[in-house]
Amino acid sequence: MITDEELAKIYPKSKTDPAVVDLYRRHDFMQAYALHTDYRVVNDGPRAAVGNPDDWERHGNLQAAFLKQAGLSRGHTLLEIGCGTGRLARKIVPYLEICGYVGVDISERATSFARESLHAEGLSGFVISTKWPDGLFDYLWAFSVSIHLPAHQLNLMMERAAARMHKYSRFYFSYVPQKVSERTGLKQFRHTLDVYQGAAEQAGLSFRRVEEWTGEQKVALAMLQ
Repeated sequence: MITDEELAKIYPKSKTDPAVVDLYRRHDFMQAYALHTDYRVVNDGPRAAVGNPDDWERHGNLQAAFLKQAGLSRGHTLLEIGCGTGRLARKIVPYLEICGYVGVDISERATSFARESLHAEGLSGFVISTKWPDGLFDYLWAFSVSIHLPAHQLNLMMERAAARMHKYSRFYFSYVPQKVSERTGLKQFRHTLDVYQGAAEQAGLSFRRVEEWTGEQKVALAMLQ
């Protein structure tokens, strides 16, 4: 639960809605974040719940193009960590073979919308859930996830990802390196490059910067050491 001291330090625009602030006051972070996302799906709409709705199509296409360029091809399996409302899923599920895509997210409403929207588009052969799946995956992808996690949850994400990788798996994730680690919003965190690298290595993964993404985010590659 967020303390008054922590709340005083974060950006004012992050705490304009009293109902949302109350979620972080009453619940531990991950539960509050899940409920916050549920709240945004209902009140802001499924597209706006995961970012600028004007970027919905563009970011879905960019992510799909990046993964294909990185080597994802038909016959590979992909685990998307933080799949949200299906922005990438609807672009990549038609490309992969049946059962090639699995998405996981903490928000019940986001995953429900993602499943329903993909079915409405005639897509099948995918799994989208709030529960981490069993099995190993060829590719793992987490876009705009690490910037919403405190350090201990970042470590946990890396550990869970590593447990679902084989020696040839590739885990790509976006991040925003900072000079100082700090919490800047109710669900916004900034970490130094050392924190990202340390979380990966603690989970038995290597860490390598790949390239810039759109705007301030960059992409890193983690593989089993």
